[in-house]
Amino acid sequence: MKRIPSAAILIVLLATQFSCVPQAPTLPSVPIESIGQIEKLQGGVQSGPESSLTDVDPRRDMQNRDTVHVFNNGKANLDFHYGLTFTLYNDTIGGGTSVGTDGSSRQAVLKLSQGGLQGHNPPGSKTTVEIPNGVKILILGTHYFITYDPVEDEVWAYNFDGQVQYALPSTGYQDLPSGILLEIDNGQVTTLYEGYSFSIDDFDSYATRLNSPIQAVKEMRKIIPVTAPKDTPTATQMPRDTPTATPTATQMPTATPTATQTPTATPTPIPCHLARFVKDVTIPDGATIDPSISFTKTWRLKNVGSCVWDSSYRIVFIDGTSMSETKTFPWTGGVVGYGGTADLSVDLFTPRMPGTYQGNFMLLAPDGTYFGLGVENKAFWVRIVVNVPNSPPAVPAIVSPLQGGVLYCGYTNTLDWGIPYDDKGIADYEVMLEISPTYCSSGCSVFGSDSTFVASDQLDVSNYLKCGVSHRWNVRARDNEGAWSGWSDWTEFRVDYVIR
Repeated sequence: MKRIPSAAILIVLLATQFSCVPQAPTLPSVPIESIGQIEKLQGGVQSGPESSLTDVDPRRDMQNRDTVHVFNNGKANLDFHYGLTFTLYNDTIGGGTSVGTDGSSRQAVLKLSQGGLQGHNPPGSKTTVEIPNGVKILILGTHYFITYDPVEDEVWAYNFDGQVQYALPSTGYQDLPSGILLEIDNGQVTTLYEGYSFSIDDFDSYATRLNSPIQAVKEMRKIIPVTAPKDTPTATQMPRDTPTATPTATQMPTATPTATQTPTATPTPIPCHLARFVKDVTIPDGATIDPSISFTKTWRLKNVGSCVWDSSYRIVFIDGTSMSETKTFPWTGGVVGYGGTADLSVDLFTPRMPGTYQGNFMLLAPDGTYFGLGVENKAFWVRIVVNVPNSPPAVPAIVSPLQGGVLYCGYTNTLDWGIPYDDKGIADYEVMLEISPTYCSSGCSVFGSDSTFVASDQLDVSNYLKCGVSHRWNVRARDNEGAWSGWSDWTEFRVDYVIR
């Protein structure tokens, strides 16, 4: 019998053992769920989590909550499938993009921080565009565009051919019919412009050429004519009774300008009394003021109504805390027409008790109309916080040396005083030490300046004393909010030689 070498047996056993060891299963990779795709059409485009945007070139998948930034004359297309698309233009930032599904429909949310977009929302789906000022635009199956200018706090929205709704910060949703251009300033509807016949291509063309969706709307309003009223004869109807052989027929184009009307004549009439808040000139909201003192509150309002403001108008307290015995205040804004601003001031008095107070005001027109901000006539207000003023610390008590006391040359000598109570805590002390006026006619302070400051409740003055003469000292305390106590009384003591 032929023997098998032991080394060969060992190799076979090892191979058998390894072949029997179960191998760790390979886990399937879990792809990150994509909600759509973003494609760069031109310029600069970035997307991704807000803290780590990534350049898009030429396209990449998007995930829920992604932010998109379009810049450097950029333009991008966002495709969320099922026909749901957005096109974003230069200087646009859209954040928190999310898309949920319900069967074949899509529910999308985009937070537009600045710039603008046009999009298509297929029937059965829903897109909500949220603006930082609290305005929301809801699209339910249509083509549309929306722009937001954060500098002017101005929103423009247009419904091409379907169902769009809008909600102001404090109201529910309202319909925006097709062919209506909505303007919202500072969270208030300014105007609903009627009769525009914008097309999707118009907006895309102007926004792309001007590299600004915001400027695109303004340019379109200047150039693209509004739809002529139905009862207005068209240019081709005007020469109906004129023989075609006469030169009059060649004048048909001259009637064209009458159909090309400027948009300014067609918007819904601006109300007579309409104001917009610009800013607080004095006393911003939440300002802290001491009790029982007078102050002047000034608002800057913009006249966006058709009537001129003048001295016949009044500022009127409506409700809240009045902070004045006067309820009707004189006009302080001068003469202000449409588009101008007025600084309106009222003299008030803070309540004597601590707390937060708000007084609400409106304007009173000479015809007896009360009006406030926007078409909703919201009041404007003054909101203050009255705090109890900081009480100063008590005067520190003298501990040593007392009046008539004696210190001795050559020893360690300190000035000591008590720590006064203060609810804010004591920060430091100011100490004055002088040679008694009996021995000094000028420059009596021993510190080289009138006083010195110390954080503790004692001061080593061994190196400042002059033997054989009298000195005097006093002290005061300062708390952590800067309030000073009064000075303690002058305390006089003598510095004597030690008799050996």
